Amino acid sequence: MPTLHDRFADLAEEAPESPIPVGIWAEGRRRSRTAWIGTTVVVVATLVLAVLVGGTALRRGAEPQYLEQRYGSPVLPAQVHQPSRWLGTATTPPGRLSMAIPAKEAVRSGMWSDYRWGVVGVSATTGAYHFLDIPDCVSLIGLSADGEHVSCFTGVGPLHHATVNGLMVYDTVTGHLDRWTGGSGRLGLDSVGWSGNDALTMRVGAGSYEWRFGYGAPRPISTHLTQTAGSAAASALYRWGRHGYFFLDPARSGLEVRIRVQPGAAPRRALPAAVSPSGRQVARVMPGDRGRLAVGTVRRPGVRVQLATVPTRLHVATLVGWSDEQHVVVTDQPGGSASAGGGGPPAVLERIDVQTGRVEQVSHLAPGLGLSWISFASSTLGAPARDLPAPPTPMDPRVLAGLVVGLLVAGGVALVWWRRHVRA
Repeated sequence: MPTLHDRFADLAEEAPESPIPVGIWAEGRRRSRTAWIGTTVVVVATLVLAVLVGGTALRRGAEPQYLEQRYGSPVLPAQVHQPSRWLGTATTPPGRLSMAIPAKEAVRSGMWSDYRWGVVGVSATTGAYHFLDIPDCVSLIGLSADGEHVSCFTGVGPLHHATVNGLMVYDTVTGHLDRWTGGSGRLGLDSVGWSGNDALTMRVGAGSYEWRFGYGAPRPISTHLTQTAGSAAASALYRWGRHGYFFLDPARSGLEVRIRVQPGAAPRRALPAAVSPSGRQVARVMPGDRGRLAVGTVRRPGVRVQLATVPTRLHVATLVGWSDEQHVVVTDQPGGSASAGGGGPPAVLERIDVQTGRVEQVSHLAPGLGLSWISFASSTLGAPARDLPAPPTPMDPRVLAGLVVGLLVAGGVALVWWRRHVRA
């Protein structure tokens, strides 16, 4: 008779083999640990990249410490930057400006962002850049000589195709807006220029007008205004014949002051010119591959001004104005002419001594800024240049949202792939 021990031995030999592989528990724990480590790495990497993107966006959009750079008297920035279309709008009036720059401003258009042409003001005391709160402004006209008023055309209609219907003046100190809207139909508004710091002269249709904003509608004037051709201290300079200019002296109740100059290199048109603060000197840049700065003395009415070339070399220059009785300011482009759309090599703001021809580089302009785009306050043209903080360059919210969504999607795809890879 087999013993009980033998029977158990026989049963053990006849028992089927287990389908569970040897070491399956250890293998399961290894795979679980590998999946957990991979998941942690993917999640942490996604969060780190998201934090980097968010930190970059915050850093680029952060406002520099402009107040630490405040000066008691006006200054000019040593570097004039191209404003970002996502730059913020000033929440309070910015105060006196050194320049006004027309720039593309982002606006919300349904689910997407579009742009319109806005005005960026550069503070004359801190160098801060902000879009100015000028609703319905469709095009910048200019900055007053004292830097405390900005004029622009107003309009109605869709973005990029607005129809001009009047004028607007923004007070940079108080934030007050003065508006004038013409009648219905084609307005025919042109030749708008400053007459002092508190009035504009313009042509509407066949008539000429002066608008002393804050005192009602524009009033007709007897002077027939032609095309604007530069500046005379705090007033716009108008063309008078082929080689002459005139301006309305705001200090003498709009007295017409005529200046005749000798013929230049372009006999069929009057070149842009600038008259010194005293009204006793006139300057203009002669055209050509090598621009020439010509200056003459206004001796008395009716006597033609003889222009003499200043001994200095210019490249592609645009006349800005006089900083005082001895210095003329121009924007010059040593690298060559600008391309269409205001691009091209960087330009510089130069202050030129009309007696010696000595050139002082004041500011460097960003490559995207055209020579004639910026409107300067003539009272600040003699101010010293300072290294002021660069304006913020906020990221396009669409790009930021796309990066964040892309990171989340990429992280999710990587997580799914890794877990499947571990199971395989």
